[in-house]
Amino acid sequence: AGEGADEKSGASAGRGEEQFEVKTISILGVETPSTFTLDQVVPTPNASRPFVSFMANDRYFFVHGSIFPDKPLLKQLLGRPLKEDEL
Repeated sequence: AGEGADEKSGASAGRGEEQFEVKTISILGVETPSTFTLDQVVPTPNASRPFVSFMANDRYFFVHGSIFPDKPLLKQLLGRPLKEDEL
């Protein structure tokens, strides 16, 4: 199921240790909260699944690049240079 992630970050020492709290919404509209650090993110730039931007803690996440506000963080999450429509 396609899931979307809203990024909200907590304070921490280094960006890799920064805790992210996200809510994903399943295709059936069920919200599921998740937390992860940037160190736990595995970019999936060649994912063959639709609506997958990265993986963290064995779960797939999707971010809409054109509306994601933190472009340097987006580049880290995606593991690739940003496309023109994501800038």
